[in-house]
Amino acid sequence: MIRPLIALLILVSALTPGAAVARIPLTPYSHQLAQQRPLLVNSTIGDPGGPVTHYYSFGAYQPQLLGVKPNVVVIATNVVFNDTGPTPYTVSMDIPDVTYSLEVLNVSVEEYGGAQYDRPLYVFADGVPIFWGSTQEMYNSTAASDVTLYENMLRGNVTFQIVLVNYYDASAGITGVYQVNVSLYLYPGTPPAGLPTEFIPLWVNPLGYSAVTLNPLQESVSEQVELPPGTYRAAALVYTEGGGNDEFWYANEPATRSVLLYYNGFLADVVNPFETIYTGGIDLFYWKPMPSINALS
Repeated sequence: MIRPLIALLILVSALTPGAAVARIPLTPYSHQLAQQRPLLVNSTIGDPGGPVTHYYSFGAYQPQLLGVKPNVVVIATNVVFNDTGPTPYTVSMDIPDVTYSLEVLNVSVEEYGGAQYDRPLYVFADGVPIFWGSTQEMYNSTAASDVTLYENMLRGNVTFQIVLVNYYDASAGITGVYQVNVSLYLYPGTPPAGLPTEFIPLWVNPLGYSAVTLNPLQESVSEQVELPPGTYRAAALVYTEGGGNDEFWYANEPATRSVLLYYNGFLADVVNPFETIYTGGIDLFYWKPMPSINALS
């Protein structure tokens, strides 16, 4: 199966759509917004002298802007995921409604209590995916991701959902538990030009977040979307990952997968997914000392 997580990024003007196209400049930044806001840091912290006895703090990983003190919004503190499956941890937070030059999401994960291998980990804001990856096998990991792209959504009252798809099976020796901390660091200043003004999560599931599974029994999904008046550009943000019987699709011949995105019956884009190598993928022992490729990204 392929699991896409999809949201529409909308740029809205007060003008009519036709006038907006003619009169509003389109900056190079707005064309390549997602590519220009990359992952900041990702690493695993272990204790070579023995078992980890404390929870590693991600404080050392805060990006420092000269002369700017961030506002800190603590989203989750020591939240435990034990046999939770896809059920999210849900919390609503009030974010100060001022402008920011940089917004950084810190996600730290501790694994303890026994063996685990690869568990998907996502963070959603009002149903929109803003962080996704795969957990580490052991010790602690911390990641900092630039989420300035979502600044116009991350203001006022926002509902966050953390999804760590963990399963516990003592009979199979799978007894590992995860503990998660998440904080948002907001640096006051002038925001980047061309940020989207509206976000629309697509295919929101009964648990309240944007995720859908495609497989031979369900090869496509569709949804009616009403764009806000004055929209002059809409972009789709698509995350994909292979799972279940399709986890190792890249080992097939030919090794290819494509996600086709249509708008009003017209082909808008073809997304060729990259391989998702979970922490535990290919060889369970590869990833004992480090997270896998794109884990916690």
